[in-house]
This record gives sequence, C-alpha cells and structure tokens, in this order.
Amino acid sequence: MDAFDWAVVAALWIIVLPVAAPALFREWMVPWLRGHVVSPRIWGAGYLLLGLGITAMNVLAHTGFAGSPPAILGGVGTALCGTALMAWAQYAHRPGRS
Repeated sequence: MDAFDWAVVAALWIIVLPVAAPALFREWMVPWLRGHVVSPRIWGAGYLLLGLGITAMNVLAHTGFAGSPPAILGGVGTALCGTALMAWAQYAHRPGRS
C-alpha cells in the first residue's frame, strides 16, 4: 500500500471513531441523528463494522488476496452487516403501528 491508501484509511477512521465510540460506549449520538436512532449502541457497533469492512476491502485490495472471493466477501459482508445493524438501530424497540 502506498501513502495515498494509508491516508484514505486514516481519514476513514478519523470520521468513524469520533461518531461511533460515543454512541457505542456512552449512548451519545450526534445531534442530527438523535431523533432517528432508537438504539445508539447498536448503531455505533454497526458504524464500526462498516468502517472495518471498508478498511478490510482497501487493505486486502493491495495484498496477495486482491481478487480472491473470501477477501471480497469478507470485506463486503462486514460492511453490509454494519449497514444492517445501523438500519436495525433506527427501528429496534419502536412500537408498531396500530
């Protein structure tokens, strides 16, 4: 990996960690998500998984595993699981419509 790829990974985690860590550990959400997210800890875990999946895809793209299906499915699967957790956190524990 060259310097640009490391800069992309660093920028990703500079964006992910300040938002996901307070949601995961303190149940604090950024102001623009407070009305939408019902379970902040689930949302924070999903955001961390999304960042981990994107990082895995970026790192594995520059190794010997570049085109292998396990590497691709691992990164994409982790990112999709994170996205699913973030979506679930917006609807979890909400009362149903009557």
